[in-house]
Amino acid sequence: MGRQFVFWKQQRRRDEAPRALDVYRALMEGSAVEGLLPMPVAEILASLCADFPSALLGVAADSPRPVFWSSDDEQHSIEFDWSAVHFMVEFRPFGSSNHDDLNRIIHALAALECPLYDPQTGERFDRPYNT
Repeated sequence: MGRQFVFWKQQRRRDEAPRALDVYRALMEGSAVEGLLPMPVAEILASLCADFPSALLGVAADSPRPVFWSSDDEQHSIEFDWSAVHFMVEFRPFGSSNHDDLNRIIHALAALECPLYDPQTGERFDRPYNT
């Protein structure tokens, strides 16, 4: 069974920000979401390329997507997809063998101030940053 993880940047506002689940649903439907900031897709792809060169080497922000990576033993794969305001990864299947890959992705995007949303748990892992 697969597991999906989504990242986006959101403006900090004094009023109530949209709920993470609502943002996620809108992004998956391809709908616009007010208050989302542009994603640094080129920087994300460059950062992840070192860990997933067979999938991401030479891939640009405007490249056809999704992009797929398979482990050397072909036991699991990762789908990378994005838009101007989100970045998504889906592991197939997801298990303990994927944790290192997931952690590398989370750290790479966190370094670019792109927090994780886990739709399986409904949790958004925001951390303070200036926008």
